[in-house]
Amino acid sequence: MDENMKLIMAEFAKLNNRLTGIEDQITNLGERMTSLEERTTSLEERMTNLEERMTSLEERMTSVEERMTNLEERMTNLEERMTSVEERMTNLEERMTSVEERMTSVEERMTSVEERMTSVEERMTSVEERMTSVEERTTSLEERTANIEEELIQVNSRLGMLELKADKSQDNYEKLEAYLLTIASDVKNGFYKSKHQFRLLEDQGNSIIKVLEYRELIPLN
Repeated sequence: MDENMKLIMAEFAKLNNRLTGIEDQITNLGERMTSLEERTTSLEERMTNLEERMTSLEERMTSVEERMTNLEERMTNLEERMTSVEERMTNLEERMTSVEERMTSVEERMTSVEERMTSVEERMTSVEERMTSVEERTTSLEERTANIEEELIQVNSRLGMLELKADKSQDNYEKLEAYLLTIASDVKNGFYKSKHQFRLLEDQGNSIIKVLEYRELIPLN
């Protein structure tokens, strides 16, 4: 009986020890569980923080992506505009080259026109000088012409008078000739005229001679 009790007590002691060990293990497990729970809580908090940060990062990334998309679109637009600007610049350079060539041509033509204008101005100056000389000579000729016209008027007047005198002298000459024929006929017929008639005849003859001398129809000597 004692032996059995001892065995039972020994078994109980073993069980007690095992229970104590189990309790210790449970206590240890509880402590470890508490530590794990704390660590889990910490991890959850950290995870929550990470998730929040991740959400924030995702939002920021979304914003960055949107901004990047916007930048890409703007960059594409800039590239297209740059291409357009380059094309316009090329066109502008070509137009500038054309304008420069046209300007060079205009400058050459202008130089030619200036040279021609200078030549024309020199020729015009020469013409003006010659024109001045011609005007002076024309004025002189006009004055001489006026003088000649006045002299011609006087000559015509004197010529008219001389023609009248010549006509009168011609009449007198014809009368004298007729008279001389009459005298010749009278002389031939034996009639003698008085001394007074001969003097008259002599005077008329002298007048005719003077007229003829004036008209240079007979020599003076």
